[in-house]
Amino acid sequence: MLTLEQQLDKLADLGITFKKPKEKVLELTGINGSAYYEEEPYTRLLAELGMFSLSANIWTFDLESAEGSDVYEEYITSMIGLSEGRIQISDLHGKFDPTESATRISFVYEGKTHELSAMNQGDWIDLFVFGSVQNIVQGTDQRFVHHVQDQTVTVVFCNDAAQQELRELTNGAYGSLI
Repeated sequence: MLTLEQQLDKLADLGITFKKPKEKVLELTGINGSAYYEEEPYTRLLAELGMFSLSANIWTFDLESAEGSDVYEEYITSMIGLSEGRIQISDLHGKFDPTESATRISFVYEGKTHELSAMNQGDWIDLFVFGSVQNIVQGTDQRFVHHVQDQTVTVVFCNDAAQQELRELTNGAYGSLI
């Protein structure tokens, strides 16, 4: 069994950064007890690191959260923010209107305007639009990987080697957004 501390150390080895010292992260994530993290190594830990904004490289959100008109703009901004400045987009537009069948999203990346369409399904986020964003910005050796559990999505930005290792460490739970 991998302890919570061992899992944090391994994530740090993979290039995952933490916004607080390791001791504070242990304190905040350890509320559930180490057995909770040992049952599903890395998967539960990554979700909580993103949920509590304890890592700049991890983001967790609820798929059933399309409520405000800026939701896609906010979520794509959060996704790109995981790159810590390595990926730059501008002129992001995409107002969600639940009365429409789709949300039109546009942004500029590397001088080129890109247009996407997110299917509106009540208050559910169209996860596939994030895969489309990944396809557009994938020019680096860095990737977005994700895991969906129930309606919780965790997205991690990491290099190709870390992506492969995360896939192995989580028994295939984490995969590319593409």
